[in-house]
Amino acid sequence: MREALAHFAIHGMRAASEARRAALDARASGDPAGFRHWVSICRVLDDRLANDLAPQEAC
Repeated sequence: MREALAHFAIHGMRAASEARRAALDARASGDPAGFRHWVSICRVLDDRLANDLAPQEAC
């Protein structure tokens, strides 16, 4: 939760979209731990966006 709030403080209303983008970047670079980290932050900020990533969570 703390990391999600810090991320929100930096990015404001686009924080969930930025977390989603970071998750996709981590996935593309072959970083499953990073992907899961960003999905969890995205989930705190916007569950709908995080659910869109769910099929990709098997990174």
